[in-house]
Amino acid sequence: MDHAKTRIQMELSTHPYFQFNAAIERLEEEHRVLRESLQELCTLVKAIDYRKDTTIWAACMTDLRRRIADFKQALEKHSFWEEEVLFKLVDQYFDEIPSLFGLIEQEHELVDKFMDAFISVVDQNILAVSPKDVAKMSAYLQLALSSLLEHFKKEEDIMASLADFSNQYGY
Repeated sequence: MDHAKTRIQMELSTHPYFQFNAAIERLEEEHRVLRESLQELCTLVKAIDYRKDTTIWAACMTDLRRRIADFKQALEKHSFWEEEVLFKLVDQYFDEIPSLFGLIEQEHELVDKFMDAFISVVDQNILAVSPKDVAKMSAYLQLALSSLLEHFKKEEDIMASLADFSNQYGY
């Protein structure tokens, strides 16, 4: 009896419906973590006292640059999972990937470019920052944040629509 129950549970866990729902939960959780991390980075940029001496400034910016690089890595890992698991599961479950996914994935690239622009400004000006440089760095992170928030919302809305569709038709 236990063997049969285990086999049924295993079959259910590999059914596309359950995999799809688990993938949506993972998507939402990863988005939450990434959103919080990027908001923290934006807060850190705003909190840095740009009037401090260059040694303190350089240390703060070096730390922030490292955090940005770590965030980019986490975002790349998330994007890879979406492309290799989530979107393939959607394709398997719904027989086609909505063409909107291709456009939405370009937003990941846009966020990445904003992060690269921030890193570039830091690398070029770490010891000689000007108020203009500070404004640029902050703007790049704010653009990354707003783009990422919009991107996450679109993905979650699409997934919710697909889940509603599958629930409506019982598959």
